[in-house]
Amino acid sequence: MELLVNRPVASMPWPSFGALLSYSARPLPEPFDGPETTLWTSARIALWQAIQAFGLKPGQRVAVPAFCCGSELEPFLVAGLELTFFSV
Repeated sequence: MELLVNRPVASMPWPSFGALLSYSARPLPEPFDGPETTLWTSARIALWQAIQAFGLKPGQRVAVPAFCCGSELEPFLVAGLELTFFSV
């Protein structure tokens, strides 16, 4: 089991939802059936992965919805990004 301290976002869950789906006999609908598709059990972790995939650097500004629960802001803050809130 991976140690929690090695995870960039403290609540990073494991295993992924994809591992759970390996037991399912039903295929996922398109576009979720692609070979490069990754499924996550947490939107927060998916956001962290998107930040890494886009190559966002500390100090860059991103727009996030003003109406949110707040927990999904963690990956942006951990990455050192500046947040600009827009109304929904």
